[in-house]
Amino acid sequence: MKNQNWKYLFLLLCNWLAAPAHAQSGKDAPVPLDSLVNHVRTAVFNEPEIAVELGLACLQRATEEENKQASAKCGMAVANAYYHLGKPWKAKEYIRPAIAQATGDLELHFNALLLEHSILCATGEAPLAWGALQSAQQLLEGNGGRAILQANLYNEMGYFIIYFNWLEKAQGKEFLEKALEIYRSQNDKRGMARVLRRLGRVAETPGEALGHYQQALVIFEEENDLVNAGWTHFDLGLAYRDKKDFSNSLAHFNKALDIHRCSNSLGGVADIILEIGRLYLVQNMPGKAVAPLNEALLLAKKIPLQPNIRDASAALAKAYEQMGDFAKAYPFLQLNLQYKDSTFYEKMTEQIAESNARYQSEQKEKELAQKELELAQQKNQRNLILLGSLLALALISGLFLFRNFQQRQKKKEAEMALEVELLETEKLRELDLAKSQFFTNISHDLRTPLTLIISPLEEAIKQLKQFNLKPSLQLAHRNSQQLLKLVNEILDLARLESGNLEIEQSEAELLPLLRRIFFSFQSGADLKGVELVFDVNLPEGFLIKLDISKFEKIINNLVSNALKFTPKGGRVALAGGLSKDFPSFKNLESLSLTISDTGTGIHPDDLPHVFDRFFQSKKNNGSTTGAGGTGIGLALAKQLANLLGGDLTAESTFGKGSTFALTLPVQSSVGSLERSGNPELTSGPQSSVHSGVEPENPVAPIQDALVLNKPVSFNLPNGKQPRILIVEDNADMAEYLKNALSKKYDCTVAPDGEAALKLLSNLSGGGRKEHYSPSHKNQDRTYPPPLGGPGGAFDLITSDVMMPNMDGFSFREKVNKNPAWRQIPFILLTARTLESDKLKGFRLGVDDYITKPFSLTELEARIHNLLTNKAQREEFEKEAPTLSEELNADEILLKNAEKLVSEKMDDPQFSVEVLAKKLGYSPRHLSRVFGKLTGLSPVKFILEMRLQKARQLLENGQFRSVAEVRYEIGIESASYFTKKFKERFGKGPKAYLGEVV
Repeated sequence: MKNQNWKYLFLLLCNWLAAPAHAQSGKDAPVPLDSLVNHVRTAVFNEPEIAVELGLACLQRATEEENKQASAKCGMAVANAYYHLGKPWKAKEYIRPAIAQATGDLELHFNALLLEHSILCATGEAPLAWGALQSAQQLLEGNGGRAILQANLYNEMGYFIIYFNWLEKAQGKEFLEKALEIYRSQNDKRGMARVLRRLGRVAETPGEALGHYQQALVIFEEENDLVNAGWTHFDLGLAYRDKKDFSNSLAHFNKALDIHRCSNSLGGVADIILEIGRLYLVQNMPGKAVAPLNEALLLAKKIPLQPNIRDASAALAKAYEQMGDFAKAYPFLQLNLQYKDSTFYEKMTEQIAESNARYQSEQKEKELAQKELELAQQKNQRNLILLGSLLALALISGLFLFRNFQQRQKKKEAEMALEVELLETEKLRELDLAKSQFFTNISHDLRTPLTLIISPLEEAIKQLKQFNLKPSLQLAHRNSQQLLKLVNEILDLARLESGNLEIEQSEAELLPLLRRIFFSFQSGADLKGVELVFDVNLPEGFLIKLDISKFEKIINNLVSNALKFTPKGGRVALAGGLSKDFPSFKNLESLSLTISDTGTGIHPDDLPHVFDRFFQSKKNNGSTTGAGGTGIGLALAKQLANLLGGDLTAESTFGKGSTFALTLPVQSSVGSLERSGNPELTSGPQSSVHSGVEPENPVAPIQDALVLNKPVSFNLPNGKQPRILIVEDNADMAEYLKNALSKKYDCTVAPDGEAALKLLSNLSGGGRKEHYSPSHKNQDRTYPPPLGGPGGAFDLITSDVMMPNMDGFSFREKVNKNPAWRQIPFILLTARTLESDKLKGFRLGVDDYITKPFSLTELEARIHNLLTNKAQREEFEKEAPTLSEELNADEILLKNAEKLVSEKMDDPQFSVEVLAKKLGYSPRHLSRVFGKLTGLSPVKFILEMRLQKARQLLENGQFRSVAEVRYEIGIESASYFTKKFKERFGKGPKAYLGEVV
């Protein structure tokens, strides 16, 4: 109906415009020209196509009546209509004459310059567009009381700076905010709406952008400005798409499309259909994207709009590529490359054509002048022609040289910019390395004193008889563990930033894993009076492949944070399940979990910053619940979620509570957990023939005594205590280790790798004195003479990694070069916790890798086991000496045995007899080889591999119970497994599981 009214008005006006003004009189008197101009300008925003026809007719009449002001207004209306129809090149033809006609009328001239600026921005002629803005600014100088005009100028200047120089976004936004302030003071709603649209494009967050766009839309609809309302719907569609709210995005795109189709704005229609196609591509729906993208391409060719041709062809190529139809994708890719390459040359060709046209026009004028001059001065004809030719040649040469100079300058500027960028990149890389080194060093400096706090506290608590002091020591121990957790979180953040934190996937049953993590907070919740609610909808036995350690850190931080800010009587809930409708996770299921609480909530001003590192709110609702904190936990949880391919978001109502939503891609594992019977009710151990488990052995009483912290007598065959070389640069740590281990061993201390090598090299008797001077303490220590063992030096070495002069890794490399030293059991005792450091140590041949802080009981157990294995190995070597060729063959046999045990580890019936049969050797031969190379019998060898695998599974948190770990390694007896594990590692398997939780 609206279109019909406009068309009727158009026919009526054309009747009045058809006849010359002087021929109309009486009842047929023409409509006043000013009224016609106002009709044309009104039609621009609602019916731009009709506005073009009316404007051209009005422009013709104004020209006939020699009305310069009306000609300027009509020319501007026609240019503005073409601009809104998406034809800026056509608009450019009418704006320049309009500016010439507007001279003398300040406001009209100013608005014409601003319109020219918008048109030149659309054609990509940025320097000319900026020139139009400068002309408008000069026009306003010295003319006060023009607030609206100044606001219009600020609006366009801000838009230009943001559009063509994104690095100056802050300056552009400042201009836009100045314009908005003036529009508000003048109650210019349409001006306010235009600025709000542009502020939406530079908003810091999607929420802020949506707020600006929605305010602008309300104003445009109130003002009945349908064209700008359509463009605002278009902006909302883009904003919702960036926010991944695809349904709202499509709804706004469709509204914008209806408006632009109604106003016959082909350029607008082409832009919107192109973005609808891209919306389907973002959702991985290439089949739906093809139709709108083809329509957008046809429209862009028809108008023509070269940027749209380029973008539509690129999107179509991507759509067909996603569909796997590369034959159809290739032509569109070619078209895209053609328009990518041709845009610059088309503009250049156009500029050359314009320059050539001006040159031809000047030449014609010169020829006419020359003819007139020939009539007057025939004698000087040849001289003048020659002079004109020389001038033309000089002009062309000058233009060529100037252009060449410009190109050289641009090349030089580009090379300088590239050089600066490379230097900045190198500085950033150096800064990154320095930061990583800093965190590595601070790890060492923090973990060493923590060891000297935690380990003595543990020993004191075990031996304490004054029970009134025990709670205070337990409090100190508990807070030391909390400090260690904080140190680990800071290091994880540093590794995330430097890209050194790797994903280590493993298999686990998801539902029990979540229950175990969540209900590990039950005691803390009961103490605080907070209800824990578990409402996760997952199938029993559902197996996934995931980095369990990082997953646990995320859930632990979120639940801990919820409990922290929930007061007594509150509620913390874990809910969620699986989904296959999440488009970001191709061919994977999505695990969606929410951790919600009824706590204090998050202030709206703080909500955008809750995942920022070290952020702490300065606002509260009057409650002190959960005050304090480091601002690390949520930042770490967010970055770990992103590392795992997912996302973590937060919603909160201040004073009522918060909800954190975790979404992760999970890869389900084939099969399910199949456990038969009750693993805890299984009877005692099987015989060694069937289970590969050794029977009771005569050294058990010694190992039991070690676990119970009783004195252990471990002497060498010559009756002397085993010698331990402690390589440690920290004087306090060295003193602690020496005092703790000297009860059972003869301990010698070296401050670094170099000093340790000297001690190993000095095989003569008689004590000698070494100077020991770590960084914070200088003291002299007397080292006793070396005793028995390989090389005549030491029976076991413990070494730190980070030391002056020579670090632990370099020290081990030197040890490896000496065949006698290489056989000495070697433990790395260090603050470096990276998996890559552990692997490096084991590749160098160390026997064990213990991270600080450590348990003294655990260290003693590992030392005892290594010394026991060493003694047994030496006995085998004495009984069965072999040639080096045999040794090489035996080492190959040992590697094959390791591989076979790993493959059959979960089989309880796997025994020494089965292993020997598979390898093609007799059990007796296996016993000789294993004893010579490892110091272990075949039964103990299988048990050692099973125990090491169990420890790895417990540390990674892949199972919720010790029973599951036992079945995974093929040991059916619970009591036997617990006993052997405690003997080997100094603590029971449940203690390991508790540390992981």
